[in-house]
Amino acid sequence: MLANEILAEYRHLMLAIEQRQLPVIDKVASIAAESIAAGGSLYIHDRGHLLNFELFHRSGGLALLKSLQMATPVEEGEQGEISAAEQTVSQSALREGDVLLLGSVSGRASSVVELAMQARKQGVVTVALTAMDYTSQTPSLHPSGKRLFEACDYIFDIMTLKGDAALGVEGMEEKILPTSGITSAVVGWCFVAQLIENMLRRGVVPSVYRSVSMPNGKEQIEATDARFKELGY
Repeated sequence: MLANEILAEYRHLMLAIEQRQLPVIDKVASIAAESIAAGGSLYIHDRGHLLNFELFHRSGGLALLKSLQMATPVEEGEQGEISAAEQTVSQSALREGDVLLLGSVSGRASSVVELAMQARKQGVVTVALTAMDYTSQTPSLHPSGKRLFEACDYIFDIMTLKGDAALGVEGMEEKILPTSGITSAVVGWCFVAQLIENMLRRGVVPSVYRSVSMPNGKEQIEATDARFKELGY
């Protein structure tokens, strides 16, 4: 069954993430925990297909995560993307010492590369969530020639291969079934897990959501939001 084959591929990728990515995930989580304990913020901007939804307002997830939304380009082409990224950072609440997680599977888009560059100028710690096999074989669209991983302080490799689709099937011209959404989510939640661990180690207890479908779920979510607004975490 093809379902067995894709599940085998997912298991292989999960093992690779466990063996090769947890040290850097924990390192960045420690940096983020230190920042949050000092009043800093954790932002996420994702050009992929999942993290802008997966990590936010979830049962067991953190209230402290902030979404960095790209400004609407007013020009066409690559210069429009670059200008939008510049505007996004200049008009945001990003501050020195904050942490910004930037997701892009191929890491080649001008907008996300420029976001990383502009954020670093502000003293923000930047983290690329990207597929190193894919991006290392893909030319950048940014005028500098840099890809996302080359513009960031740290790299989370989601392990997806070039082209993303995983399975070659007899009778099909194109490979089928992507992996980047699954691996991005796994890396993202591993990061959240280590962030919680590192915050607790510092005596900082983050605000966590309960499912709205659980008893008193709606009230708990409202209380969680209020606690986060008061404490910043």
